[in-house]
Amino acid sequence: MRASESSISSEPAHFKIRYVVTLHPEPAGIDHLGRDPIYRLRVALKRLLRSFGLRCVHVRELNGTPGKGADR
Repeated sequence: MRASESSISSEPAHFKIRYVVTLHPEPAGIDHLGRDPIYRLRVALKRLLRSFGLRCVHVRELNGTPGKGADR
């Protein structure tokens, strides 16, 4: 399984805060509705962000070595 990485930015008037969240789906696979775990992760993250008044502006999937961060 590939990990999905979400970079979430919050931009107040004078500075920018950036978070890097690395998510790994559980190995359960496709659910009873036929949805892929990566799809379910994206939907759950989108709902969570919207409930806090946030919006995801960039999502990037890493194709590198597992365990390595985006900046390494």
